Amino acid sequence: MKALLSRNIRFELIQSAVSFLSQRHDEDLIVISQYEGPLSVLGFYSSYDGSSRYRRFTGGPDYRGYSPLYIALLEKFGGGLEAYLESLSTRLEELGLNIKGGYINGSYKGVLGVTRFGDIFLSELFLDDASLNELYRDFTGVFNISKVLDDYDFSRFIQVGWRYLGMDWLGYRYVECPVEESYDGGDGFYLRIGLTFHENFVRRGFLEGSFYASPPHAPYSLLAYLRGVHVDELIFYQFKYGWRNIDLYGIRPKDVEDLVDRLYDKALSYTENL
Repeated sequence: MKALLSRNIRFELIQSAVSFLSQRHDEDLIVISQYEGPLSVLGFYSSYDGSSRYRRFTGGPDYRGYSPLYIALLEKFGGGLEAYLESLSTRLEELGLNIKGGYINGSYKGVLGVTRFGDIFLSELFLDDASLNELYRDFTGVFNISKVLDDYDFSRFIQVGWRYLGMDWLGYRYVECPVEESYDGGDGFYLRIGLTFHENFVRRGFLEGSFYASPPHAPYSLLAYLRGVHVDELIFYQFKYGWRNIDLYGIRPKDVEDLVDRLYDKALSYTENL
Protein backbone atom coordinates (compact mmCIF):
# COMPACT_ATOMS: atom_id res chain seq x y z
CA MET A 1 0.00 0.00 0.00
CA LYS A 2 1.17 3.53 -0.86
CA ALA A 3 0.80 6.52 1.46
CA LEU A 4 0.18 10.17 0.62
CA LEU A 5 0.90 12.63 3.45
CA SER A 6 -0.03 16.31 3.61
CA ARG A 7 -0.42 19.11 6.14
CA ASN A 8 -3.20 21.70 6.21
CA ILE A 9 -4.22 21.29 2.54
CA ARG A 10 -7.73 22.58 1.84
CA PHE A 11 -10.29 19.81 2.21
CA GLU A 12 -11.74 20.27 -1.28
CA LEU A 13 -8.29 19.74 -2.81
CA ILE A 14 -7.83 16.53 -0.85
CA GLN A 15 -11.24 15.33 -2.05
CA SER A 16 -10.38 16.18 -5.67
CA ALA A 17 -7.29 14.00 -5.39
CA VAL A 18 -9.30 11.19 -3.77
CA SER A 19 -11.96 11.35 -6.52
CA PHE A 20 -9.26 10.98 -9.17
CA LEU A 21 -7.50 8.14 -7.37
CA SER A 22 -10.75 6.21 -6.84
CA GLN A 23 -11.19 6.08 -10.62
CA ARG A 24 -7.53 5.37 -11.45
CA HIS A 25 -6.81 2.73 -8.83
CA ASP A 26 -3.62 0.77 -9.54
CA GLU A 27 -2.54 0.08 -5.96
CA ASP A 28 -4.13 0.42 -2.53
CA LEU A 29 -3.56 3.89 -1.11
CA ILE A 30 -3.91 5.71 2.18
CA VAL A 31 -4.14 9.52 2.31
CA ILE A 32 -3.35 11.18 5.66
CA SER A 33 -3.82 14.92 6.04
CA GLN A 34 -3.37 17.07 9.15
CA TYR A 35 -5.58 20.13 9.61
CA GLU A 36 -5.30 23.18 11.82
CA GLY A 37 -8.36 24.87 13.24
CA PRO A 38 -12.02 23.84 13.09
CA LEU A 39 -13.38 21.49 10.42
CA SER A 40 -17.05 20.72 9.78
CA VAL A 41 -17.94 18.06 7.18
CA LEU A 42 -21.41 16.71 6.36
CA GLY A 43 -22.08 13.05 5.65
CA PHE A 44 -23.26 12.29 2.12
CA TYR A 45 -26.90 11.83 3.16
CA SER A 46 -27.09 14.65 5.72
CA SER A 47 -29.26 17.73 5.35
CA TYR A 48 -27.33 21.00 4.99
CA ASP A 49 -27.14 22.74 8.38
CA GLY A 50 -26.30 26.23 7.13
CA SER A 51 -22.80 26.28 8.60
CA SER A 52 -20.74 23.35 7.25
CA ARG A 53 -18.36 24.19 4.41
CA TYR A 54 -17.88 20.66 3.10
CA ARG A 55 -19.70 17.44 2.27
CA ARG A 56 -17.74 14.19 1.89
CA PHE A 57 -18.21 11.25 -0.48
CA THR A 58 -19.32 8.79 2.21
CA GLY A 59 -22.40 8.38 4.39
CA GLY A 60 -22.48 8.17 8.16
CA PRO A 61 -22.62 10.91 10.81
CA ASP A 62 -21.45 14.49 10.34
CA TYR A 63 -18.03 15.48 11.62
CA ARG A 64 -17.35 18.62 13.65
CA GLY A 65 -14.01 18.95 15.38
CA TYR A 66 -10.83 20.93 15.82
CA SER A 67 -7.41 20.23 14.26
CA PRO A 68 -8.39 16.73 13.10
CA LEU A 69 -6.48 14.16 11.14
CA TYR A 70 -8.26 13.13 7.92
CA ILE A 71 -7.56 9.66 6.57
CA ALA A 72 -8.85 8.34 3.24
CA LEU A 73 -8.29 4.65 2.57
CA LEU A 74 -8.73 3.33 -0.98
CA GLU A 75 -8.43 -0.42 -1.35
CA LYS A 76 -9.77 -3.36 -3.34
CA PHE A 77 -11.91 -5.87 -1.47
CA GLY A 78 -13.88 -8.83 -2.77
CA GLY A 79 -17.09 -8.48 -0.79
CA GLY A 80 -19.92 -6.16 0.24
CA LEU A 81 -20.09 -3.30 2.72
CA GLU A 82 -20.81 -5.51 5.72
CA ALA A 83 -17.84 -7.83 5.08
CA TYR A 84 -15.54 -4.90 4.35
CA LEU A 85 -16.55 -3.05 7.53
CA GLU A 86 -15.87 -6.18 9.55
CA SER A 87 -12.37 -6.39 8.02
CA LEU A 88 -11.72 -2.68 8.52
CA SER A 89 -12.97 -2.73 12.14
CA THR A 90 -10.63 -5.63 12.96
CA ARG A 91 -7.63 -3.69 11.64
CA LEU A 92 -8.64 -0.46 13.39
CA GLU A 93 -9.00 -2.33 16.66
CA GLU A 94 -5.28 -3.13 16.42
CA LEU A 95 -4.76 0.65 16.56
CA GLY A 96 -7.02 0.99 19.60
CA LEU A 97 -9.93 2.40 17.55
CA ASN A 98 -13.45 1.03 18.05
CA ILE A 99 -16.32 1.63 15.60
CA LYS A 100 -20.00 1.83 16.54
CA GLY A 101 -22.70 3.47 14.45
CA GLY A 102 -20.17 5.38 12.38
CA TYR A 103 -18.51 6.89 15.46
CA ILE A 104 -14.91 6.17 16.47
CA ASN A 105 -13.89 5.75 20.09
CA GLY A 106 -10.82 4.43 21.87
CA SER A 107 -7.36 5.91 21.37
CA TYR A 108 -8.98 8.78 19.46
CA LYS A 109 -12.54 9.97 18.94
CA GLY A 110 -13.98 10.74 15.54
CA VAL A 111 -16.21 9.68 12.66
CA LEU A 112 -16.04 7.00 9.95
CA GLY A 113 -17.59 7.11 6.48
CA VAL A 114 -17.52 4.22 3.97
CA THR A 115 -18.72 3.60 0.42
CA ARG A 116 -17.79 1.47 -2.58
CA PHE A 117 -17.09 2.23 -6.26
CA GLY A 118 -17.17 -1.13 -8.03
CA ASP A 119 -14.57 -3.24 -6.21
CA ILE A 120 -12.82 -0.15 -4.75
CA PHE A 121 -13.76 0.74 -1.18
CA LEU A 122 -13.34 4.26 0.15
CA SER A 123 -13.13 4.80 3.91
CA GLU A 124 -12.93 8.32 5.35
CA LEU A 125 -11.82 8.78 8.97
CA PHE A 126 -11.78 12.02 10.95
CA LEU A 127 -9.83 11.78 14.23
CA ASP A 128 -9.80 14.53 16.86
CA ASP A 129 -6.44 15.92 18.02
CA ALA A 130 -4.43 13.16 16.37
CA SER A 131 -0.80 13.46 15.32
CA LEU A 132 0.09 12.77 11.67
CA ASN A 133 3.51 11.37 12.57
CA GLU A 134 2.17 9.07 15.30
CA LEU A 135 -0.76 7.79 13.24
CA TYR A 136 1.40 7.23 10.18
CA ARG A 137 3.80 5.13 12.26
CA ASP A 138 0.91 3.07 13.67
CA PHE A 139 -0.81 2.65 10.30
CA THR A 140 2.41 1.58 8.58
CA GLY A 141 2.41 -1.80 10.30
CA VAL A 142 -1.30 -2.54 10.28
CA PHE A 143 -1.90 -1.51 6.66
CA ASN A 144 1.47 -2.65 5.23
CA ILE A 145 2.55 0.74 3.88
CA SER A 146 5.58 0.26 1.65
CA LYS A 147 5.98 3.58 -0.14
CA VAL A 148 5.36 7.28 0.62
CA LEU A 149 4.50 9.49 -2.35
CA ASP A 150 6.14 12.90 -2.61
CA ASP A 151 4.66 16.40 -2.96
CA TYR A 152 4.93 16.25 -6.75
CA ASP A 153 2.63 13.21 -6.90
CA PHE A 154 0.14 14.86 -4.57
CA SER A 155 0.03 18.10 -6.60
CA ARG A 156 -0.40 16.11 -9.82
CA PHE A 157 -3.36 14.18 -8.42
CA ILE A 158 -5.07 17.45 -7.47
CA GLN A 159 -4.45 19.04 -10.87
CA VAL A 160 -5.70 16.13 -12.96
CA GLY A 161 -8.50 15.12 -10.56
CA TRP A 162 -12.11 15.87 -11.40
CA ARG A 163 -13.75 18.82 -9.72
CA TYR A 164 -14.82 18.01 -6.17
CA LEU A 165 -18.54 17.29 -6.51
CA GLY A 166 -19.19 17.74 -2.81
CA MET A 167 -19.18 21.52 -3.24
CA ASP A 168 -22.13 21.33 -5.66
CA TRP A 169 -23.90 18.88 -3.36
CA LEU A 170 -23.17 20.85 -0.18
CA GLY A 171 -26.42 22.82 -0.10
CA TYR A 172 -28.75 19.81 -0.31
CA ARG A 173 -31.29 20.32 2.46
CA TYR A 174 -34.08 18.11 3.73
CA VAL A 175 -37.40 19.99 3.74
CA GLU A 176 -40.16 19.21 6.22
CA CYS A 177 -42.92 17.44 4.26
CA PRO A 178 -46.64 16.75 4.77
CA VAL A 179 -45.94 13.02 4.28
CA GLU A 180 -42.92 11.63 6.10
CA GLU A 181 -41.66 8.34 7.51
CA SER A 182 -38.44 7.39 9.26
CA TYR A 183 -36.54 4.33 10.40
CA ASP A 184 -34.12 4.07 13.32
CA GLY A 185 -31.39 1.52 12.63
CA GLY A 186 -29.81 1.86 16.11
CA ASP A 187 -26.35 3.11 17.11
CA GLY A 188 -27.04 6.44 15.40
CA PHE A 189 -27.96 5.00 11.99
CA TYR A 190 -31.27 6.23 10.54
CA LEU A 191 -33.19 7.11 7.37
CA ARG A 192 -35.98 9.65 6.85
CA ILE A 193 -37.97 10.12 3.62
CA GLY A 194 -40.48 12.88 2.92
CA LEU A 195 -42.78 13.75 -0.01
CA THR A 196 -44.61 16.89 -1.16
CA PHE A 197 -47.55 16.81 -3.57
CA HIS A 198 -49.44 18.77 -6.21
CA GLU A 199 -52.92 17.33 -6.31
CA ASN A 200 -52.36 13.54 -6.64
CA PHE A 201 -48.86 13.84 -8.04
CA VAL A 202 -45.55 13.71 -6.19
CA ARG A 203 -43.93 17.12 -6.49
CA ARG A 204 -40.64 16.38 -4.76
CA GLY A 205 -39.02 13.77 -2.57
CA PHE A 206 -36.39 14.25 0.12
CA LEU A 207 -34.25 11.94 2.20
CA GLU A 208 -31.67 12.31 4.92
CA GLY A 209 -29.92 9.92 7.24
CA SER A 210 -26.79 8.37 8.60
CA PHE A 211 -25.94 5.10 6.84
CA TYR A 212 -23.55 3.65 4.26
CA ALA A 213 -24.57 2.80 0.70
CA SER A 214 -23.04 1.68 -2.58
CA PRO A 215 -23.27 3.05 -5.19
CA PRO A 216 -23.33 6.24 -3.08
CA HIS A 217 -25.79 8.15 -5.31
CA ALA A 218 -28.22 5.20 -5.61
CA PRO A 219 -30.64 6.28 -2.81
CA TYR A 220 -31.03 9.72 -4.39
CA SER A 221 -31.48 8.19 -7.85
CA LEU A 222 -34.26 5.94 -6.56
CA LEU A 223 -36.00 8.89 -4.93
CA ALA A 224 -35.89 10.81 -8.23
CA TYR A 225 -38.13 8.15 -9.84
CA LEU A 226 -41.06 9.37 -7.75
CA ARG A 227 -40.89 12.98 -8.86
CA GLY A 228 -43.90 13.97 -10.97
CA VAL A 229 -45.63 10.58 -10.82
CA HIS A 230 -49.21 9.88 -9.79
CA VAL A 231 -49.68 8.27 -6.38
CA ASP A 232 -49.74 4.84 -7.92
CA GLU A 233 -49.05 1.60 -6.07
CA LEU A 234 -46.93 0.16 -8.91
CA ILE A 235 -44.54 3.13 -8.90
CA PHE A 236 -44.14 2.95 -5.15
CA TYR A 237 -43.45 -0.78 -5.37
CA GLN A 238 -40.67 -0.10 -7.87
CA PHE A 239 -39.24 2.46 -5.46
CA LYS A 240 -39.69 0.06 -2.57
CA TYR A 241 -37.93 -2.95 -4.09
CA GLY A 242 -35.24 -0.89 -5.76
CA TRP A 243 -33.50 -0.65 -2.38
CA ARG A 244 -32.68 -4.37 -2.68
CA ASN A 245 -30.22 -3.45 -5.44
CA ILE A 246 -28.26 -1.12 -3.14
CA ASP A 247 -25.52 -2.42 -0.86
CA LEU A 248 -26.54 -0.94 2.52
CA TYR A 249 -25.06 -0.88 6.00
CA GLY A 250 -26.69 0.62 9.08
CA ILE A 251 -30.17 0.23 7.60
CA ARG A 252 -31.63 -2.98 6.16
CA PRO A 253 -33.57 -3.28 2.86
CA LYS A 254 -36.45 -5.02 4.67
CA ASP A 255 -36.80 -2.12 7.10
CA VAL A 256 -36.66 0.38 4.23
CA GLU A 257 -39.41 -1.59 2.46
CA ASP A 258 -41.57 -1.37 5.60
CA LEU A 259 -40.88 2.37 5.71
CA VAL A 260 -42.02 2.76 2.08
CA ASP A 261 -45.22 0.82 2.81
CA ARG A 262 -46.02 3.24 5.63
CA LEU A 263 -45.09 6.19 3.42
CA TYR A 264 -47.41 4.97 0.66
CA ASP A 265 -50.35 4.56 3.07
CA LYS A 266 -49.77 8.10 4.32
CA ALA A 267 -49.53 9.41 0.75
CA LEU A 268 -52.88 7.81 -0.16
CA SER A 269 -54.58 9.25 2.90
CA TYR A 270 -53.08 12.69 2.33
CA THR A 271 -53.93 12.95 -1.38
CA GLU A 272 -57.51 11.74 -0.85
CA ASN A 273 -58.12 14.88 1.16
CA LEU A 274 -56.63 17.31 -1.38
